Amino acid sequence: MRVDKSKWDISYFKDIAVILNGYAFKSDKYCSDGIRIIRITNVQDGFIEDNGPKFYPYSTENGLQKYMLRENDLLISLTGNVGRVGILNDSFLPAALNQRVGCIRPKNKVNTKFIYYQLRKNSFKEDCINSSKGVAQLNMSTEWLKDYKLFVPPLVEQQEIVAELDAVQAMIDGYKAQIADLDDLAQSIFLDMFGDPTINSKGWEILKIGEICEVTSSKRIYQSEQTKSGIPFYKISDFPNLIEYGYSDTEIFISQAKYEELKSQKLVPNENDLLITSRGTLGLCYIVKDGDRFYFQDGMITWLRNLKPTVLSAFLGFMFQSSLFKNQIEKAQNGSTIAYLSISMIRKFDMIVPPIKLQQHFATQVEVIEQQKELLRQQLADAETLMAERMQYYFS
Repeated sequence: MRVDKSKWDISYFKDIAVILNGYAFKSDKYCSDGIRIIRITNVQDGFIEDNGPKFYPYSTENGLQKYMLRENDLLISLTGNVGRVGILNDSFLPAALNQRVGCIRPKNKVNTKFIYYQLRKNSFKEDCINSSKGVAQLNMSTEWLKDYKLFVPPLVEQQEIVAELDAVQAMIDGYKAQIADLDDLAQSIFLDMFGDPTINSKGWEILKIGEICEVTSSKRIYQSEQTKSGIPFYKISDFPNLIEYGYSDTEIFISQAKYEELKSQKLVPNENDLLITSRGTLGLCYIVKDGDRFYFQDGMITWLRNLKPTVLSAFLGFMFQSSLFKNQIEKAQNGSTIAYLSISMIRKFDMIVPPIKLQQHFATQVEVIEQQKELLRQQLADAETLMAERMQYYFS
């Protein structure tokens, strides 16, 4: 679809939408059922997630009307990873807006999805970061947002653009769903071959992780050593995409010289090493591939290397998805207010160790699945490139 942007209006946000701030709900009043509180952690990059939901008593609803959310409200993060946006669907309702989350309600003749796509462009996030205050944690103001300028074409044209971008997004979602299905297939094969590790009905040998590999972390990279190009430097927030889709669009790098220095000190991960998320969402596992060239954040990510020949990385990687490991991760968190896995905790984890030949048979099947996933990843990358090109065309 071709457009003539010279004929589009450019409007202040405050003229085309109502922008609301949230309420400081008291955590000691959270309950098991009631009004869902949409917090900063729920607003992810492009969607609203429902991990660890919090609820407030229904009896307080009358006093909270101005903070009650509606279906299709556009939400934005105002603290931390500022500028993330997602659209609230009806499955979250009834819900209320917590502090440091903004709510955007477009007025007549403005399509919510059109605004959503316009705010997904990288330059908007950069503008949000540049406008924010704070050192340890960025804080963005809704007053600044109200004076932000946006393209506003005629409503019919907005709807046509949204339809095109929705179609591309459906392709992206479809490829991601197929990748998830293949992950489920691999997990099913794991359980068929090895049984449930928690029960260990097949009587496999049990060892501690610290007995089968070295458990360590990376060398700290200071902010002064970070660059805008070079070797990717992955933070913990990059790992979900890196694990699931094989890449992450990081904006932080280290120099080639720094990377070579670390490599000469044997401080760079090698093929078949495992990297484990140790903050936030715990126990996500990435297996380093041949040709990978990146470095990663210390403290947040645990590095398993120098595996003994009795354990394959493909097998150990699937152990982190097992109920045995998940139960041990949960148990390690008892009494902790922050989700955290220390190196010493991981060293003590029990794991089953089946015969190496059986692990090799499993790894062969997983490799076939990984080849199928790689094809899908390439198609996914093509679809995401198309989305980026269309977003650039419409919103640059």
